[in-house]
Amino acid sequence: MIAAAFGEVLKFPCSVKFRFIGENSGELHDNVRKFFTEDLRIVPAEIAPGRISKNGRYLTLNVTVEVSSEDMMNTVYREGARVPLVVHVL
Repeated sequence: MIAAAFGEVLKFPCSVKFRFIGENSGELHDNVRKFFTEDLRIVPAEIAPGRISKNGRYLTLNVTVEVSSEDMMNTVYREGARVPLVVHVL
């Protein structure tokens, strides 16, 4: 299967939901919020808690933001994985 570029399937600007999976800590929400507001200068429309892992160690945060370009989406995936306590970005 060949993956399409974001620009081939989305029309920018558009609203996108990202899922940040990280350690279940009160700091995770703050770290993700700071990433968007301070690092990327994007105000998230919503940061909502999702599922907690079976053992309670991991938490999913669903973050909905307005993304202006394909480059911005790639930045969220690439740099978001470097946010403290974040394990993976979907």
